[in-house]
Amino acid sequence: MNSISPDYLQTLLDFSQTGIGVFSPILDASGQLTDFRFKAANRMLASMVGQTPDTVRDAPLSDWLKRHKTPDTLDQFRQAFVSNEARRFEINDIVDGFDVWFDVQCARQLDDLMVTFTDITPLKQAQQAVEWQSAQNRSGAELLNGILDSSDSGIMAFEAIRDYQTNEIVDFRFLMANQACEAIIGRPIKQTVGKSLLRVFPGNVESGLFDGYKRTTETGEPFRTETYYNYDGLDFWLTISAQKHGDGFVVTFNDISVFRRLQQQLENSVADLQRSNESLQQFAYVASHDLQEPLRKIQAFGDMLKTMYAEQLGDGADMIGRMQASAGRMSNLIRDLLAYSRLTNQPVPSGPVSLPNVLALVLDDLELTIGETRATVTGTNTLPTLPGDGFQLHQLFQNLLSNALKFRQEGRSPLIALSVRPVAHADLPPDVKPLRRAAAYHAISVSDNGIGFDERYRERIFQVFQRLHGKQEYMGTGIGLAIVQRVADNHGGAVMATSQLGEGATFTVYLPG
Repeated sequence: MNSISPDYLQTLLDFSQTGIGVFSPILDASGQLTDFRFKAANRMLASMVGQTPDTVRDAPLSDWLKRHKTPDTLDQFRQAFVSNEARRFEINDIVDGFDVWFDVQCARQLDDLMVTFTDITPLKQAQQAVEWQSAQNRSGAELLNGILDSSDSGIMAFEAIRDYQTNEIVDFRFLMANQACEAIIGRPIKQTVGKSLLRVFPGNVESGLFDGYKRTTETGEPFRTETYYNYDGLDFWLTISAQKHGDGFVVTFNDISVFRRLQQQLENSVADLQRSNESLQQFAYVASHDLQEPLRKIQAFGDMLKTMYAEQLGDGADMIGRMQASAGRMSNLIRDLLAYSRLTNQPVPSGPVSLPNVLALVLDDLELTIGETRATVTGTNTLPTLPGDGFQLHQLFQNLLSNALKFRQEGRSPLIALSVRPVAHADLPPDVKPLRRAAAYHAISVSDNGIGFDERYRERIFQVFQRLHGKQEYMGTGIGLAIVQRVADNHGGAVMATSQLGEGATFTVYLPG
């Protein structure tokens, strides 16, 4: 399958006159769904909230809803996500002093919520205009046609054709249609007005639309559906909304074929991603077992050669030592890559984690290095308890402390200080952008008196395989800080670094409280 770039998908979405968005859930510390965040939006939806597709990304949905009189919308989204059942409803709002209506559809797609907002204001205005015209008993045709023809949605009005003996509805007669109908159905309005529905579009019976229109006319219950219409020489996906009017109905419809093709492409992409993740998990298994075994044998056979043939080897013993060192570095690289790949796919539990207990285990793991370097570590007992995954947070702090011990100054014992302070979301530094919005964060700093680094590279050091020093100067794989970044991301937080050459470095991790 040819891959589809995100820019291409965004362009397709931006062609739609329907607001389309994907929202990711926001959970509180107890795992309860409290809000949604804009994950992606097309130009139409972004414009509805006064933003662009780029600036609206990551914004909480509730921030927008609070400014509008739509109190039930968030509850509808929550119920659709939790129950995994699609929902459809209408919302009425006042925007810039104008009364507007939207037909909203939402459905869960894996771990996200897909939502469409269709502007049905012209339909509501048309209904109001028709009712006003009837009540005032005067002609409003010019006003009505102007309103209808300004809409990009197809709008038609029908009256019932009944059997004169049984009074049963047997067909409907076209009363009017707006200009948009010509573009959508490909037929001039003059060829439809005054004729019966089933004469022009007999496929309405087989498609089930005719029964829906009858039910609306008889009961007054609105009829809404999304359907694939492949009859009468037409081939497209439609969203349809019908409302009773007199002894008939008014229907509005939109061609959503582009959106449905895009949805299918997205579903195929999700399936490809799932297969890719399965392949990655299989690779991780191979890396942790099959790839490590040959390296262990290289090191073991090297030891045997040096032990059994030391005299014959001569200078060759040094070459064997280098071979073993290279095998050791490769083993460490595979181990670190495996740890990083597991982090990219591992969900984060929301149970409470005591960071002092985590640091106690980290210090126990690093006891030998701390003793050899005569390092001093302070502030571990000042850290809080917060929601997260203990194993991942252990990896985060072990990598930060290992770095502080590794990049120490010659002739100076390492001094490593941990501290924490609360930071409100509004007070975060401009370049700190946590993945989860919270009212406040724990800013946990790890400071050292080591060699420091040039702050020009403060972003680069968190990338996989990025090193500021040669392998001969400092051992390592260049993955440790990438793991720190990934763990912070997995917990909805962020990490930043500050430093001056020769003056040590400070790494600050921001985690939701």
